Amino acid sequence: MAIYTRTGDAGSTSLFTGQRVSKTHPRVEAYGTLDELNAVLSLCVCAVAEEEHRVLLEALQQHIFWFSAELASDSEQPSPGKRYISSEEIALLEQTIDREMARVPALHQFVLPGRCEAASRLHLARTVARRAERRLVELAAEVTLRQILLRYLNRLSDCLYALARSEDQADHQRRLVAEIAARYLAASGSPASDAPKPRPGRSPFTSCISLPVRLSNTPASCRCRWW
Repeated sequence: MAIYTRTGDAGSTSLFTGQRVSKTHPRVEAYGTLDELNAVLSLCVCAVAEEEHRVLLEALQQHIFWFSAELASDSEQPSPGKRYISSEEIALLEQTIDREMARVPALHQFVLPGRCEAASRLHLARTVARRAERRLVELAAEVTLRQILLRYLNRLSDCLYALARSEDQADHQRRLVAEIAARYLAASGSPASDAPKPRPGRSPFTSCISLPVRLSNTPASCRCRWW
């Protein structure tokens, strides 16, 4: 089955209602940016170490599908029987933000992305979500949209920021545990290969439990680093 129709070769496309509009129309720009956001979220799904984050991101991808479908229609209200963004989805985002921000230390400066790949991808998704929000504001200046859509996108970028901070913090802790283990083994004369390796999705404190630590047998030079 061919996926091309040739109907868009002149630079126009169809909305769900059949109306033809330019591919540069603010409505197309808005749901096209959401499509881009969904693709970036898929990169995040493949990279996050925390299972609960992966499950949440997959749910967010579904939300974006509903959102895009609503924008692809020129109707002011979502079609009956269709899934659409509601206060329930916004509540999920806010609960996630509160939970994840409680897990990380407070910051009083801008965050430079890049300490771990998962966080970097989430920051990329955050910036695309912000651009989608700007496109939606432009569209809202021309057509009537449900206000809850703007609220959702505004909250979504905050949620992606919180997830990035959380993944970054978890990765930092895993690396710290691995470094401490390597120093301990080096001081005790054990091979470095015996050091526990950080595993995606594992709490750093789980790795701590597996360390063969007996304080009475720990060299003094190593104790001062640990305690």
